[in-house]
Amino acid sequence: MHCSLERGAALMGSTPVQNLFIMEYMPKAPEGFVKVYLYGLMLCGRGFETVDLPGGLGIDEGEALEAFLYWQEMGLVRVVETEPLNVEYRLPSAAPYKGGSRRYGSLIAALNKMCRPRVFSPQELSRIYDWIEVFGMDEATAVMLVRRCMDMKGPKVSIQYMDKAARGWADEGILTPDLAEQRLMAEGALKSGAAAILSRWRRRSIPTEDEMELYRKWTEDWGMTQEEILAACPATTAAEKPTFAYLNGILETMHRGGGVKEYLAAESAAEEIARQMYIRAGIQGAPTRKEKDAVFMWLGSWHMEAECALYAAECAAGVSRPFAKASKLMEGWHEKGITTLIAAREAHENSVKQPEGGKQYRQDKPSHFMNYNQRRYSAEELRGMGLNLLEEDEL
Repeated sequence: MHCSLERGAALMGSTPVQNLFIMEYMPKAPEGFVKVYLYGLMLCGRGFETVDLPGGLGIDEGEALEAFLYWQEMGLVRVVETEPLNVEYRLPSAAPYKGGSRRYGSLIAALNKMCRPRVFSPQELSRIYDWIEVFGMDEATAVMLVRRCMDMKGPKVSIQYMDKAARGWADEGILTPDLAEQRLMAEGALKSGAAAILSRWRRRSIPTEDEMELYRKWTEDWGMTQEEILAACPATTAAEKPTFAYLNGILETMHRGGGVKEYLAAESAAEEIARQMYIRAGIQGAPTRKEKDAVFMWLGSWHMEAECALYAAECAAGVSRPFAKASKLMEGWHEKGITTLIAAREAHENSVKQPEGGKQYRQDKPSHFMNYNQRRYSAEELRGMGLNLLEEDEL
């Protein structure tokens, strides 16, 4: 139900306004708030309990509520409820106000303007006042913090989340607008970088704070560039749904291995060796991801020569599962501490001369699997893949 005044009756009446309001409250009030207060005061003076104040002023209910919450902070009204809007007027007081409302009139106006249609309750504003009075934060910095939290969590972000963020800023000494601006720019760069990774995975979600923190660790603590991080993203294809945590494990391995470029070069070399093993063992098709990872481990973690893997493939040619046989040979050599081709060849020849059961193995003729067409690599090409195969005279 909406009540209104007969216009003629309203024009002939009068609305008493104390000089205290005009001299102490009105000059400091945000633009438009005095209009709401005086119009409401007039309607109350006519004895109406329920009125259509927003309609009479040509404003929406959010703007009216914003103004009345400000006057509540000034101690001139009490907002009984917000839906529907129910306001109780109080007389201005000349006694010094001990709260922060009168002091923070411009802050309240800035917050309400930025956060509209959301309007902060007195309890929420009290927490924001603490940032200023307890932490020593500038008012402008507090407004920037609120905006940042709303950008991260949406317009309905809780005051508890904002309060936690304010404590974090205070601990870092971010109390002035200049420092806050630097912080926001840095966060913007992190958000943009993390978003680029999500886009690479064809995900349109907004980066979370945890994801941004991982991106910060990769770029700031580990010194990786965005190009290096994006270059590592293809390595996450083994995961059905790539995540930042999964990518973090890959990047950590790369970081320990000397860097992303070095890791990718070594991985490329391992893939080429795996392909050559398929050729030498007479296997059709292409190496699997698991097989490529095995070669990467032999060359990288076990520090075995690439020729050992190629020799193992030659020795496994003709069996039912050649790569599995080659893997078993490599594992056996690793257990014996063998890392060179010469030692691997000697160990294998000794094993085939006296196998278990006393039956001697002979291979007088080369297997037909050994008759393959190889690609010939120059020494420069091999070095480019991170390999340094031995020359014939060295063997």
